[in-house]
Amino acid sequence: MSIRDKFILSEPSSEIVDVDLVINGVIETVKIEVREQTVDQQYTILDKARDSSGTINMKQASIEAVIATSYDPDTGDRAFDDADRDMLGTKSAKAFQQLFTATSKAAGLESDEEAVSDLDDAQTDEPSTS
Repeated sequence: MSIRDKFILSEPSSEIVDVDLVINGVIETVKIEVREQTVDQQYTILDKARDSSGTINMKQASIEAVIATSYDPDTGDRAFDDADRDMLGTKSAKAFQQLFTATSKAAGLESDEEAVSDLDDAQTDEPSTS
């Protein structure tokens, strides 16, 4: 089998992560499937997070990445959609960070800043400074 054939057959990886949410004063651990970003998703995330001057808004990029890669492990449905963008920004930073860290890890990145920086470099063809 050729390299091209193997590449065609390959699929993005996924991981089930535990996210601790406080619901009515009680900590509840929720399982969320985090899927590796596709190339198309990476560019869409950047396009949605870039302002008119070309600067990447870190908060927006983080939220877009979580929306694009978070799924219900029981149904396979997306956990969030575009209508949840504003809501995600108002929720627990700790719980959100658990999701975004898993998203960054699935993309092969080690930190949140590296995640956005490397995605931005891929689009602008500039070397990463991280």
